[in-house]
Amino acid sequence: MASVGGVNFITLNWSRNPQGEAVRMLERPGGDGVAFQRIGKRARPTSARGIADVADEAAVVALVDAVTAMRGSLQTVVEDDGTSTDYVMVHNAVKSNARFVLSPAGGLVGGNWLVMVEFVLQETVVV
Repeated sequence: MASVGGVNFITLNWSRNPQGEAVRMLERPGGDGVAFQRIGKRARPTSARGIADVADEAAVVALVDAVTAMRGSLQTVVEDDGTSTDYVMVHNAVKSNARFVLSPAGGLVGGNWLVMVEFVLQETVVV
């Protein structure tokens, strides 16, 4: 089961961008060539999409409130395959879609609503 913080998802598609060496380009006006300076290991912000099922419209609102409260905080992210990443910065989290389902099957709670949430996440731990 995938999750971001304490919110569980049926699936979480995250295009991870792990830490890597970052460089800055150095140039001088009128000088030929270019130089690069290492500035340390960094990860760029990446996007993630989670899908959760909930029981009713009130639960949709509660889920949206829970994910928007994560903005600007560090959370643990668990991917579909069970890979866990700690101290992930949640830059943004918004509901992108919510749909009523006539015949729910499977899922986390067998709810009648599917909610899609879009995240902007950034890894912060240097490994």
